[in-house]
Amino acid sequence: NETTRLGIYLQDTIELGENLTLIPGLRYDHYSMDPKDDEGYNNALGDTGISPEKISDSNVSGRLGVNYSISGNADLYVQYAQGFKVPPYDLAYFFFDHVSFAGTGIRIVPSADLVPEESDSWEIGVRGSAGDFSYTLSAYQADYDNFIQIAYVETVNEINMDFGFPFPIDVDVFQYQNIEAAEISGVEFHLDYAIGDETSLFLNGEWMDSEDKSTGDQLRTIQPFSGTFGLNAGNERGSVSTMLRWVDGMDKHPEGALTIPGYMTLDMFIQLAATENLDLSIGMLNLLGKEYIEYSTIAGIPEDGRDLTLYSEPGRTLSVSAKYRF
Repeated sequence: NETTRLGIYLQDTIELGENLTLIPGLRYDHYSMDPKDDEGYNNALGDTGISPEKISDSNVSGRLGVNYSISGNADLYVQYAQGFKVPPYDLAYFFFDHVSFAGTGIRIVPSADLVPEESDSWEIGVRGSAGDFSYTLSAYQADYDNFIQIAYVETVNEINMDFGFPFPIDVDVFQYQNIEAAEISGVEFHLDYAIGDETSLFLNGEWMDSEDKSTGDQLRTIQPFSGTFGLNAGNERGSVSTMLRWVDGMDKHPEGALTIPGYMTLDMFIQLAATENLDLSIGMLNLLGKEYIEYSTIAGIPEDGRDLTLYSEPGRTLSVSAKYRF
């Protein structure tokens, strides 16, 4: 696959008095994608009838931000932006096939007719601080044409021979597709309180809503209301972050599709400068051993009585990485 991308972005900052600032911007995008046939690709596609074709397009999009200083410690801002998202080759021509001994499989089939996604979005918010307390609160809405999302297509029953003997599997088939018109809106917040010079508490979260304008259904790609409450502590030798993550039960999903109950997990991350040249990173995830399912794993799959245990996330997990500078 041969891909060419060009992006040119211009932005200016215009101060109108002491409190008002305008930030206009303009962007030009061009992309060209020329996929090439090869034996492996053709074998994977089989008799699907899909043939890779050259894709090329360009677009000019604008942006305008307005920032108003309410006081020395608080700003109100509004932003309008146009978006242009090209379908990269790994979405348009990607083919993925995975099976397991559990009798299930996942397949992503190519989408040769994907077109660029365009959007118009608004965001309004306030950010500031008061003593040891800082905050950001914002609300947004975006209208999309040709919204790109991965969609559940079907479940097929097959006899698989990948392991050298025949066994039946149920394969969930997905494909990246365009939705003619869609809307996404939401609210985000972030709060931070400095307990001392080296320690702080934080709380953040996001609530989302969406609509497929053609069907009235929720989009598969949005997430349930979720957030994180945590404690950061650190100095020049390292840092420790402890985070309690919560996810609300998902009630905004396509009709007849799977959903999840709410859950909470506890994680801890340690960054340590062991020596002048050696840095260690330690992650301890799901310390409480909670069994849960990420909504993105099952979003859009029909509620057909299947065993959801296979979609569960790992239990307690420890990861360690090291970086040494010579």
